[in-house]
Amino acid sequence: MSAARVPSGALATCGRTGLELARRLRPDLILLDLHLDDLNGEKLLLQLQADPITRAIPVVVVSADAMVETVERLQAAGAARFLTKPFALGELLTVVHAIPAAVARDVTRIEAAEGSAHGSRQLAPAGSRSVDGAQVLDASAA
Repeated sequence: MSAARVPSGALATCGRTGLELARRLRPDLILLDLHLDDLNGEKLLLQLQADPITRAIPVVVVSADAMVETVERLQAAGAARFLTKPFALGELLTVVHAIPAAVARDVTRIEAAEGSAHGSRQLAPAGSRSVDGAQVLDASAA
């Protein structure tokens, strides 16, 4: 019996880094906050959808801005799902498991860090490394 693969991921606190990581890592899922330090999350979604390398990656938007018009606009722009902040861990897991490809490989989380563009939130466990200003989590190194 083979061991289950532990998902790994990357955290980018700004949109440009997130876009580059998405192109390079080609994750199975992107969690996208609308309020990024350098780029509007909706614009980033449009860039992800326009890029042949990233357009097939499901994007789950996470935001406290859950106005009906906003949700409908983002879904029309290509968002696979919308999670309203704050959300429970169970809600996140339900969404992740509802997107089959996300279970098989990496999960990349692109969100705005609270505080400065250099990030004030530490989400990386032991075994992580920094790549172009983003934390890349490597489960095999943990």
